[in-house]
Amino acid sequence: MSLLNYRALAAAVSRYGCLAVLAGTLAACESTIDPDPSSSSSSSSSSSSSTSSSSSSSSSSSSSSSSSTSSTSSSSSSSSSSSSGVPQGDNLAVNGDAESGIANWAGRGAVAQRTEDEKYAGTASVAVTGRTASWQGATYSLRLTPGNSYDVSVWVKLAEDAPTATVKITGKLVDDADDTTYNEYTEIASGTVTSSEWTQLSGTYVPAGQFEAFIFETPDEFETVSFYLDNLEIYGEVEPVEPGPDPELGDGLAKAAEFPIGVAVALDNSRNANLLTNTDVQAIVLNNFSQLSAENNMKMSYYNETTFANVEAEQMISWASQNNIGVHGHALVWHPDYQLPSWARTPDENFRERFEAHVRGVARKHRGQLESWDVVNEALSDGGEPYRNSVFYSQYEGIDYIINAFRWAREEDPEVDLYYNDYNTEANGPKTEALVTLITELLNNDVPINGVGFQMHVLPDWPSLADIRASWAAILELDPNLKIKITELDVRTNNAYSDPPLVNESCESSCLEQQKQRYKSIIAAYLEDVPPARRGGITVWGVADNHSWYSNYEENGLQLVDWPLLWNSSLQTKPAYDGFLEALQEGL
Repeated sequence: MSLLNYRALAAAVSRYGCLAVLAGTLAACESTIDPDPSSSSSSSSSSSSSTSSSSSSSSSSSSSSSSSTSSTSSSSSSSSSSSSGVPQGDNLAVNGDAESGIANWAGRGAVAQRTEDEKYAGTASVAVTGRTASWQGATYSLRLTPGNSYDVSVWVKLAEDAPTATVKITGKLVDDADDTTYNEYTEIASGTVTSSEWTQLSGTYVPAGQFEAFIFETPDEFETVSFYLDNLEIYGEVEPVEPGPDPELGDGLAKAAEFPIGVAVALDNSRNANLLTNTDVQAIVLNNFSQLSAENNMKMSYYNETTFANVEAEQMISWASQNNIGVHGHALVWHPDYQLPSWARTPDENFRERFEAHVRGVARKHRGQLESWDVVNEALSDGGEPYRNSVFYSQYEGIDYIINAFRWAREEDPEVDLYYNDYNTEANGPKTEALVTLITELLNNDVPINGVGFQMHVLPDWPSLADIRASWAAILELDPNLKIKITELDVRTNNAYSDPPLVNESCESSCLEQQKQRYKSIIAAYLEDVPPARRGGITVWGVADNHSWYSNYEENGLQLVDWPLLWNSSLQTKPAYDGFLEALQEGL
């Protein structure tokens, strides 16, 4: 349901009563389907069963209070309908079969990706690989109602030639304040799984508090096994969230600042984070932010090179305008092959002509619609030569492409603020020196640049706050009119480069407090060091932890899971949010 606002949500709730709200989809609960009252309790509980099968056409009957295992034929056919013993009704796992992507799925210290190599039914499943510890596996996130009973079922198969192993389903609540206990975790089902046939795990789960995710993992002795997951089914009732009054713009973070407080948003369904369809994300944005950046959809390859049409960007800008929210354009020029238009991936004698046409065409298209642009993104090298040897640099044999891009953007949009943006420039090292050299060159050539964007993808202990402040100061000293904008802020809890590496398997009370203080110190330093007239704003790079590109990633040879943002995967504010807000309020 695209661009759903609060009044529409309230109307939908009023019309349907009970709603299963997931990934921006509103599905009316069947009034004839009631959760099993015998399964309800005031604390998390579960019961489980398992069934082995390699045929999706077979069916099995499983009780929520006992377990059983049986084998069927090895023939394989496919059907997306349920063959489990769970009650019929609304299946909350709308993409649990991986047919339409894996938006609600994520890796947990491992890689979880859609594959068509194996499937229980349909055409695809979720492959879980790269495990080195028992807790690593996959998660499936959604909203459940505390105290309600849910029937959970999934089909599992091990990777080819893997020895027989045990796989289990665990229900996890949002972390509590006590990091010495693990009361948030409840085992729902477990069973013996092989590489020769599909096995069904099923059980009943009653969350005692705020639910976070289902976890698919193994006991310690099977910590390296890879496996496939398919046809996840979760049946039960999700009570509607009271919509309340229409929110006031800036009721949260933005209200505490006199400069833009922004957030990067997804405009696709890759991580269940699509602003255009996810009403929960929309609510958070409306309550807390005064500016939007498109995480990907305003980069070069997303525009039609003839008309410069970009449907998703246009929808985002329209939604922002309707809600009195500004937009920061990201980015007019960026180098990676996978987000370049075809003419830039295979340059010819028309390259410079096409480059100018793109910069002018996109800037002209959005004239008067944006507050600011990242005109050029990440043109500096990470080592050696100061400039990245991108296709633009090589085709222009230097930085004239940067100078031209700024001038063309200004000619097409006289009012928009123009920024140069880069990462790791806050470390007060060689890349900071290269940044100062570049900005000095632009200023000496009368290039119309309004400010510098520091991405600020920081680690818990790097860079130091002193180095961050020194890096900002180096830019502030260049020109009294240059603005400083924090453009992509997130604070990871891991550091793969420390000795020994700092690797967290979870982030609970002490970890969350450290992250809070890191956020707070950065925001406070920005307010102390950057004069009010030179504050371009602060943007966080995503809404919730499971939306982040750092939710599951590889760095320095380590496969990591992280929680770098202000909301957790259940869209509850974290201590980091409090630290951000406290710094803003104390700086007023």
